[in-house]
Amino acid sequence: MPADPDRQRVYAAEEALRDFLDQVSSAPGQPVPVVVGRSRVVLPPEARFGDIPSVQRYCEQVMDLDRIAARWPTRPVAVRLRKGTTKAHWESTGTIAIPDEKWAMRETVVLHELAHHLTPGYLAHGKKFQDALMDLYETVMSPEVAFVARVLISS
Repeated sequence: MPADPDRQRVYAAEEALRDFLDQVSSAPGQPVPVVVGRSRVVLPPEARFGDIPSVQRYCEQVMDLDRIAARWPTRPVAVRLRKGTTKAHWESTGTIAIPDEKWAMRETVVLHELAHHLTPGYLAHGKKFQDALMDLYETVMSPEVAFVARVLISS
């Protein structure tokens, strides 16, 4: 059995979620309903970032949210520029490394790495990680985003 059996399923679900969020971005100011499973939902626009300092500020704001701070009292997170362009990652030092690439400078990627930060003993993409990610999606983005992600991960 692979060390991270849920990884591909989580990544595929996130890619599908980002496709839905890109549809929302393509029609600013207009509700864009998406159909997931048998449900029709309207997703909010996804935050995009222009530089590493804006990602750092965003992460600090998320970590300061009452619901997040109460559930995961953890050390502060740092954000740094990642040299490679094809991956983002979390380091056990409490640092998120994000490439300065359009695909990475978006809210879902940052929240994914924050979920790793909130579950440091669980570097894989299993249940604890998924629970943290869904809580971040629900708290920070919207319950609809969390719902869509849950459906996509379970299918």
